[in-house]
Amino acid sequence: MKRTHLSLILALLTAICLLSSCGCKHEWTAATCTTPKTCSLCNEIEGEALGHNWLDATCTAPKSCKNCDATEGSALGHNWQEATTEAPTTCDRCKVTEGSKINVDPRFTTASTKELYGVWSSDVVIPSEMLQMGLEEYFDDLDATLTMEFTKTGDLLCNIELHDYDGFLNALKSYTIDTMYTPYLDQGFTKEDVDAYMVETIGLTVEEYVNEIIDNTDKDELFAGFKSEEVYYVGQNGIYSAMSWMDEFEPSEYTLDGDTLIIDEVTLDEDDEDGEPLVWTKVK
Repeated sequence: MKRTHLSLILALLTAICLLSSCGCKHEWTAATCTTPKTCSLCNEIEGEALGHNWLDATCTAPKSCKNCDATEGSALGHNWQEATTEAPTTCDRCKVTEGSKINVDPRFTTASTKELYGVWSSDVVIPSEMLQMGLEEYFDDLDATLTMEFTKTGDLLCNIELHDYDGFLNALKSYTIDTMYTPYLDQGFTKEDVDAYMVETIGLTVEEYVNEIIDNTDKDELFAGFKSEEVYYVGQNGIYSAMSWMDEFEPSEYTLDGDTLIIDEVTLDEDDEDGEPLVWTKVK
């Protein structure tokens, strides 16, 4: 009786084992960071996912997994240290560099040169005639602030900032719209004809097209013609500047009184041969 009972138990256990097995000849796919070892035929799993093997974020890359493409957060960004006479601008984390070390040429270490280091600004009125090509008909004279930066490495960076930038954009849009219509109007078409053609081809009227283009144009691109990157040094007869070290340098006489710099005979209009003194104030 006991033997029979034991046989029944063994048979029952065998049946349970057979029922619990799918009978699949597994073809295993190796575990990944996010999934455990898995049978590609029946999806049975074994063990656990490996988990990510994280590498710390760097200046140019976010925290990332060494084993897969997963990332977290964002790159740290460079931690720049200013250029010195021994080294260019350098990131103290990854040691990547930008530019060049401070020039120790005697022209850039004189007391008179050091006095100019930094940014200077001057409020000016730009004559509309400077715009030329018919643009002056759409603009009044432009109130603006000019800035120039004398760097420690001999670069002279000039920029312009209009006081009424929105007004400038509106005038530029009017000029551009009229310019687009003109050749078609000269051929006998109406503005409605031109707009109908524009809508058919690109889905926008002339005005809509111009507004979209100008509104999405980077401010720096619009004023690229008013900016310059030159080189300079200070000599006995003034500030010498040129477009590059290979070009001929032209001197400009100047006087400096604390935070006030006066440069003689500055012309805002290239056609105007008679310049006037321009007063600059130290910004930083």
